[in-house]
Amino acid sequence: MRDRGFADFAKARVWKLYIGLGAVLAVVYAAVPLPATKLIFWPMIAWSSVIAILVGVHRNRPNGRGAWFLLAGGVATFALGDNLYSFRSYVLHAQSVFPSYVDVVYLTVYPLLVGGLVRMVRHRSQGRDRASVIDAGIVTASVGLIAWVLLIAPYVRSADLGSLERLVSVAYPLGDIALLAIAVRLAVGSGRRPPAFWLLAGSIVPLIAADSIYGYLNLIGRWHEHNLVDAGWIMFYVGWGAAALHPSMAQLTFASPARRTVNTRRLVLIGSAVLIPPVTLFVEQAMGDVANGAEIAVVSAVTFGLVMIRVAGLSREVADERTTTRFQAIIDNASDAILVVDSRGVV
Repeated sequence: MRDRGFADFAKARVWKLYIGLGAVLAVVYAAVPLPATKLIFWPMIAWSSVIAILVGVHRNRPNGRGAWFLLAGGVATFALGDNLYSFRSYVLHAQSVFPSYVDVVYLTVYPLLVGGLVRMVRHRSQGRDRASVIDAGIVTASVGLIAWVLLIAPYVRSADLGSLERLVSVAYPLGDIALLAIAVRLAVGSGRRPPAFWLLAGSIVPLIAADSIYGYLNLIGRWHEHNLVDAGWIMFYVGWGAAALHPSMAQLTFASPARRTVNTRRLVLIGSAVLIPPVTLFVEQAMGDVANGAEIAVVSAVTFGLVMIRVAGLSREVADERTTTRFQAIIDNASDAILVVDSRGVV
C-alpha cells in the first residue's frame, strides 16, 4: 500500500521535476559557449522531451495513444534535425547548403505534429464542430496574412532564388501556418482543459514565435546561433514533455459535449483577428508602399465571408435555443396541469 502511495506521489510530481530539469539545462545551455552547448546540452534538452512524452504515454495510458505517438515522432524529428544541423556545422565544418537533407528532416516535423494534433482534436470532439472550424479559419487567415507579408512574399518575389530554394523557403512558414490552424482549432474546440492541456497548447505559441522570428532574422541576414530565440524552442520541448508527464494528460483525448460557441475570450480572439487585414493595410500605406494590396483584399473578403457564416450559425443557435425553451415551457405547463387535474380527481 505504501509503495502504491509513493508511486502516486511520484507520478503527480514528476512533471514538475522535469520542468525543473529543463530550466537547469536551459541555464547551462545559455552559459556554455558554442560549439559545446549545441553539441551536448541542446540534444539533452530536445531528446529529453521525446523520452518524457513516451514515458508519459506509458504511465498515464491515454485512450488516444496514436496522437501522442505522432507528437513524439514530430518532436524526435525536430531534435534529429537540430542534431544534424549542429553536426554538419560544428563537427564537419561544412559550408551551408540550402536546401539540404537537413531541411527535408525539418519539414517532416510539420505533418507529424499536425497529424497528432488532428487526431487529438477528433478524440476530443463529439461529432462535427463547425463553429470551431470557422473560428480557426478566421484566425489562421488573418495571421497567415502577416506571415505572407513578412516571411513568404519576400521569397516569392525574390529574383535571386531558384525554384527549389523558393519552394523550401516558403514551405517553412506554410508549415507554421498549418500548425497554427490546428492549434487554434484545439484551443477553441470542445474537450476538457486540465493542466496538461495548457502545457501542451501553451507551448505551441513559443514554437511558432521562435520559428517566425528565426525566419525573419534569417531573411534580413541578421540571424546568429545561440541567442534568445532559442528560449522559444526550449519552452516547446520542455512544455510538451511536461504535458505528457502530467497525470491529466489522459483527459486530453476524452470526448466532451460541445462548449458554448460564444464567450468573451473567443469574441476578443476573433475580433482581434478580423482587425489584422485593415491594420496591415494602414501600416503599408503609412510606410508609403502598399505592396500587398491584392492579398489584403483577398484575406479581408475571406474573413468577412467566414464571419457572416459564423453569424448565421449563431442566429440558428439562438432560434433553436428559443424553440427548445418554449417547448420545454409547454411540457412543464402541461405537466403542472395534469398534476392539478389529477389532484382534484377529475378523470
